[in-house]
Amino acid sequence: MEEWMSELRKQMMSLHPTKRGRHIKLLSELYSCCQTYPLEPALDTCEIEVSSKMRAARGGFAGLWRGLFLGKHEVGMKAPHFYVPDETAQRRVQRETGVWRRLKHPHVLPFIGWHTLGLVSYMISPWMKHGDAVDYLQTNPTVDPLPLLVQVAEGLSYLHNFQPELVVHGDLTGRNILISHTGDALIADFGQSELVVEGEPTSSSNSASWYLSGNIRWKAPEIFEPETKQQGRRTKETDIFAFGRVMLQFFTRQVPFAHILNDRDDKLKTIARRGDFPERPCAADVVARGLDDGMWQLMTECWDVNPGHRPSADNILLRLSSALEARNNADHSQG
Repeated sequence: MEEWMSELRKQMMSLHPTKRGRHIKLLSELYSCCQTYPLEPALDTCEIEVSSKMRAARGGFAGLWRGLFLGKHEVGMKAPHFYVPDETAQRRVQRETGVWRRLKHPHVLPFIGWHTLGLVSYMISPWMKHGDAVDYLQTNPTVDPLPLLVQVAEGLSYLHNFQPELVVHGDLTGRNILISHTGDALIADFGQSELVVEGEPTSSSNSASWYLSGNIRWKAPEIFEPETKQQGRRTKETDIFAFGRVMLQFFTRQVPFAHILNDRDDKLKTIARRGDFPERPCAADVVARGLDDGMWQLMTECWDVNPGHRPSADNILLRLSSALEARNNADHSQG
């Protein structure tokens, strides 16, 4: 299918811009059916446009704008902030797309392609109607976090078992998990990700600031304030630590250590450095969402200060799936 679509794109680009409408319509129909699109070459202005000048979201490195793909499909257009130096922006976009473009899984945000408009390079993905998991859970208090956590674990297991190079996400937080129009969770934002072969990353050209980035509320103690690049390198185990924090965030609807408001607070830095556990939440609404002994045990295993003692993504997926199945069976028998 992609080969056929690639040929259609070549035919379209050979036509005068005023005569490309039929090809655009056909490509749009094919994309609707298969949810895939040829990654080469970069998207042309006849295929993609910014539909709103207002930024829809903002992150530490990039902003997100809404766009229209093939005249019909809403997409997100992610681009570095204007004040990021051109060389840095280009390097980061290349690094992120180098990982992201390889991935295809129901719980990983799809990469459609990239587009350059003037001096700005955009990374294009489907628009996620419900935004990120943090906003979604806060505005929908009755949503059950366990099915979402199972989906995130499925996505993380896919990344950690990816072949021929496994993928370390590197920045797993509630803000980097998006919710589709169907209410499903998709892992997003691969700006801190790396491909790893036999325990060694495939790239060694990342800057010192790249190793220091990331929110300390989700950062494992072994990579906090590293003295060398190697000490700051993210791993599967640091992803697992962050997943445990995401579990806590989904159940409580709050960031880890929410009582410390400022991310730059020295108390928070001390906690992160030591790898201290957050206090177990006992509020009735949190317990009602499913934070029981089993869930808390899994979280604390994810936060073990010894990276080698943390469970694998496969193990987490198995335990969460079993918990969800057991609960569904109990609900069914009672019904």
